[in-house]
Amino acid sequence: MKVKRFLAYPLALSIMMAALPTAGLAAGPSVQVWVSQVNAADTGMAKGLEPQSSLTFSDDTGARISNLIVVDESNTYQQMDGFGASITEASADLYQNKLTNAQKTEVMNTLFDKETGIGLSMLRQTIGASDHCVAPYNFAPNAQADSLPDFDFSHELETIFPTVQDALSIEPGRVKVVASSWSPPGWMKNNGSELGMYNGVKGTLRTDKYQAYANYLLKFVQNYESRGVDIYAITPTNEPDHASYDWPALPMSHTEAQNLVANYLYPTLRSNGLDTKIICWDHSYTTTNYRDGAYPFEYYANANALARTDGSAWHWYEGDEEVMSVVHKEFPNKDIWFTEGSGGEWGFPKWRTAFLNQSSSVVNIARNWSKSIVYWNLALDENGGPDYYYDVNQHHDSTNRGLITINSTGGWSHNVDYYTLGHVSKFVDPSAYRIDSTSLDGNIETVAFKNPDGSKVLVMTNLLNRGQVMKIKWGNQVLDYTIPAESMVTMKWTGTQSGSAPTPVWFNNLESNTNYVAGTSASVSRGDSTANLGGSTGLKLTTTANGDPGEAAQCAVIRPQSGTTIDASGYQYLLFSVKDMVNPTGCTVKVTFVDQSGKESSAWSHEKTVYENWTRIWVPVAGADGFDRQHISEIRLGFYWRGDYYIDDLSFACGYADGIPSFGNGNLVINGSFEDDGCVAAAPEGWHFEGANPESTYLEKNSSSASGRFHVVHYSAQAHDAYTWQTIYGLENGTYTLRAMVQSGGGQTQNKLLATDFGGAGEKNVTIPVSTPWVRVEITGIQVTNGKCTVAFYTQGNAGDWSCIDNVELIKQ
Repeated sequence: MKVKRFLAYPLALSIMMAALPTAGLAAGPSVQVWVSQVNAADTGMAKGLEPQSSLTFSDDTGARISNLIVVDESNTYQQMDGFGASITEASADLYQNKLTNAQKTEVMNTLFDKETGIGLSMLRQTIGASDHCVAPYNFAPNAQADSLPDFDFSHELETIFPTVQDALSIEPGRVKVVASSWSPPGWMKNNGSELGMYNGVKGTLRTDKYQAYANYLLKFVQNYESRGVDIYAITPTNEPDHASYDWPALPMSHTEAQNLVANYLYPTLRSNGLDTKIICWDHSYTTTNYRDGAYPFEYYANANALARTDGSAWHWYEGDEEVMSVVHKEFPNKDIWFTEGSGGEWGFPKWRTAFLNQSSSVVNIARNWSKSIVYWNLALDENGGPDYYYDVNQHHDSTNRGLITINSTGGWSHNVDYYTLGHVSKFVDPSAYRIDSTSLDGNIETVAFKNPDGSKVLVMTNLLNRGQVMKIKWGNQVLDYTIPAESMVTMKWTGTQSGSAPTPVWFNNLESNTNYVAGTSASVSRGDSTANLGGSTGLKLTTTANGDPGEAAQCAVIRPQSGTTIDASGYQYLLFSVKDMVNPTGCTVKVTFVDQSGKESSAWSHEKTVYENWTRIWVPVAGADGFDRQHISEIRLGFYWRGDYYIDDLSFACGYADGIPSFGNGNLVINGSFEDDGCVAAAPEGWHFEGANPESTYLEKNSSSASGRFHVVHYSAQAHDAYTWQTIYGLENGTYTLRAMVQSGGGQTQNKLLATDFGGAGEKNVTIPVSTPWVRVEITGIQVTNGKCTVAFYTQGNAGDWSCIDNVELIKQ
């Protein structure tokens, strides 16, 4: 798990509650509030999911404060599957053998009942022994035929499966079950052991036992299914980049995993009538051999593995949550799950440090596209056990911690992990969608959801050691609140959002002003730009040194295009366009905000540039404590490597896909941004979906659009031919330019933007480049001589290829 840096201030442990709405304003929906805080002695919880007095939304008066959180339910992200933990053999043994029947009922209710407990909605079950078992076991201990005629499920039925049944009985239909394998039986492996490394030999899968292992996984799933428990998804190996000497593990490279999934596991499951999802990776954000989320990029390079895998799974032990967003941007059609994070004295000891780190992690895991948050053991004892492999191979107790502790005398208690997970699991139902909310990194971090019943959930953590005054804005309504020091807060309300988030506003579009200067190791000049939706100029930045640009070195210093400051307090993101002429693999951009008093706050962009292409970059508006977001007077954009960069179109928006403010540029394409229908229309206004495989063309709604909420996708799990087009009539004869924002994973035989039927040459086209960030392509010199022009997006793709288009424009030159 990554270490978070928390800002220190003089302690002010005020736990003031929100002010009531101003008298005379119309009352809006009532808001329920729950708060958790660690006690001052750092020995337990002062408040643990404690209900507070209800608050009430009221009409927005327009007043702004720095800590403004905007919730916008009209912009949706991933659909959630669930929140939970693992009933390991350790957890099941304690539950079955240390608790009375009455205590068992208490424990199951506190964990799985959403009214009296925290409503867990996902279980990740181990296939065979993990590091937390009573003793080694598997389901085929003796070498046998690949069909596994002697597969023996009886051990699972002793404590684990009955405990799973008890859990599922609390809220029938609520809990999804995922299964993850630590290791096949030793006779299927090259080292003859279930350990990841034994006698100096790595425990990889024997090449002649791929089918045997696929059958092993199949039979586990079938045994659960035949007893009425659906296995929603499977990961074929836990933590494949860790060849553990100490406990069961199956080290597996991405090429070995491609072979296993594409050629054995997927056919075996499907031929036996199972639609169980297959998830790859199931390891940390960064590992020894796969740095910074590299594994899915390598794994998905195989077309068959890509087509037969539903997504990737992640753990928090190394690296940053943001790698999940990087993977999502590159593979938007592949889902993401967070499947393991253990609390324990090994990392962040209870209570305070664990609480702050976990509360921040919960928020940011969900903000980075994960459909689930699953902690590790549901329950362990006071010594972090049962933990056979720790005792035998490491000669000490585990330092892991469960959601609850069941001690050797039969008592049980909640741990800090119970509360940090409970702030989402209790309130966010399966199939909820994540929605937009402002998150102030390192300060007040937030994530928001909309449940299937329409209720809204806002989860917040205050990482500072003092209470903070804040305002929450939802449509045209607001409420004022003082979030307690070092707290986690969940708010829930119902109702329909009135109005919408503020429309994007320019900071500087760089069209008709030169309100910019160079940093100390740079120069700036006006430059041509094809980045925007109508303008044609930006700025050229030339940096003359390498290294961190700091706050004012290798950077462009840009000021508002009008006035001396911009009020960005109502917005979540700064967006801008960059054309990088330096870095073939792209780079991030350092953004420094400066307020009118000279206070600065810096952050690196979440997006990378694309070499020699215009790319839209976004970064959260600075959330530094005390920074005045109402009066931003200067923005500095800096780069690590020296050379030339082009910059254009700085704007503020509430969603990072909200695009840029309108230029009113005379676009002649009908519904060029695919927004006019306001929904996922089968035939969006103005457009035709055709080709040999029209079903491979569809309108997609999510925050990944180049602007707004909708864009067109050409994608299919099979080879496909897709053609999206419209003909524009009544044109004046003359010269036109066609351009669009595009992204593509590559691999297609043909993938192009084109113009045809304009009276001149048969067709003018441009190939759509391989790029995950949206980039602009353009066709100039279209000579219309017959008063019309057909504009189109054509793809001839292979299985699993994808390409997207947005913001299509035809403009008379």
